[in-house]
Amino acid sequence: MKVKPLTAVFLFLGILLLGVNVSADDDVIEKMTTFGFKAGIWSPGTLYVNGMDFDSDMSYFVGGLLDYKLGPKFSGGLNFDIGSLSAYEETSTLLMIGFLLKAWIINEDETYIIRPGFGISYGNLGGNESVDGSSHLILNGVAELVIPGESMNWLIEIGITGSVDGGNDDVEITYGPGFIIRGGLVF
Repeated sequence: MKVKPLTAVFLFLGILLLGVNVSADDDVIEKMTTFGFKAGIWSPGTLYVNGMDFDSDMSYFVGGLLDYKLGPKFSGGLNFDIGSLSAYEETSTLLMIGFLLKAWIINEDETYIIRPGFGISYGNLGGNESVDGSSHLILNGVAELVIPGESMNWLIEIGITGSVDGGNDDVEITYGPGFIIRGGLVF
């Protein structure tokens, strides 16, 4: 059974929300473990397929995060992402799982947190009519803005991502850089 990308997005968000108490009763700055979800857009970029360049289209990109504090102003954690990668009227689904390290820059009155980070992910790009599915090594750089609130902790993320190595037995595929802009919630 093939799951359509938009259906997968709603399933992912639904499963995530089932186990989430959507409140900010605990101070996100003091918590040892934070998790959240985010959704947004992925900018057009360049695909390199066996040495030839192809431009991709703007796509959606949703994900989840699970961070654990490694120190008072430093965390590391898992990131899970799903997005679409479209070019020349063909679309493939990209699934990623990886690890991000983030610094926590907290302003004096604790009204926001800036969390710049860098990470590495394993990506699996689904096949389409032109090319079979493939696996990829993906590098990610992000800057998150967390705005603690009374009932929700808001997240704004900008980032850059790219596949530095990947492909399958027949085709070498790399991508990037692509830019990400997303919004979401942190718990």
